[in-house]
Amino acid sequence: MKDYDMFERSCAPEKKYDLSGSFSLPSSKIIFASSFCSTDNCTPNEPTIPENANQPNQVTCPACLSLDSNLCNTSQSIPCTGSENMCYLGVATSPVFSYPVVLRGCATKSSCDIVSTDQEAILNTLQINSNLLCTNGACHHHYGFLLPAAIASALMKFMFV
Repeated sequence: MKDYDMFERSCAPEKKYDLSGSFSLPSSKIIFASSFCSTDNCTPNEPTIPENANQPNQVTCPACLSLDSNLCNTSQSIPCTGSENMCYLGVATSPVFSYPVVLRGCATKSSCDIVSTDQEAILNTLQINSNLLCTNGACHHHYGFLLPAAIASALMKFMFV
C-alpha cells in the first residue's frame, strides 16, 4: 500500500474544528487531520496526522468501492485496525467526478462524526455531497442499513395514514 500526503488550504465555516481520523477501503487507508484558524490572513497550525495503527482490533466490516454505480458488492470484508471500530457505508458526489462513488469499510468514530454533526459544512466547502451511515462494528452489517430503513418506512406509513 502506497502512502500519499495531500494538503489543502481553503476557507471553511466560522466554527473551529480540529479534526482527525481514518477510514479504510478494500485496498487502501485514508488518514486525515485538519486545523483551522478564524482571523483574516491567518495560518492554521500544521495538523497532526494520527498514527497509522495496523494492529487488528477484532472488528470486521464489509468493504467495497464502486466508481460507477449506486451499488457496491459486499461479498468482501476487511479486518479493522487501530481505532477504526465503526463500519460505514458512504455515497459521495463531487464536481471532480460525474458519477456517485460508493464506499464501505472501517472508520474511526471521528470520521463518522464529520457527517453526523454540523461539521458536514466542511465537506460542503470542499463541494463534496455525502451520505454516510455508520454502525457499531460489533453489529452485523446488514442491520446497520435495514434498521434505519425499516424505521423510516414505518414512520412514513404513520405520517400518511
